Amino acid sequence: MCLCALHCEMRNTEQMLKSVGLIAHQIGSLQECNEKLSNFGPSNFKGDRISVTLRQGQQTAAERNNISIASFSGELQM
Repeated sequence: MCLCALHCEMRNTEQMLKSVGLIAHQIGSLQECNEKLSNFGPSNFKGDRISVTLRQGQQTAAERNNISIASFSGELQM
């Protein structure tokens, strides 16, 4: 039960960060957002915590499904 609750909280946090990342991207402050988030998680992490990837040929504005969140747990190293 604890693992399930932890998984739900991690999923909720990821969804919240996707929303924050989308807003930051839309207003042009994604780099500043990533700089603040770099203080969290493993210190040897390389790269941005939030990234925006547009599909090839995408002509519409970025949406939440274009936002990727890197792991804060240290299990994913870039």
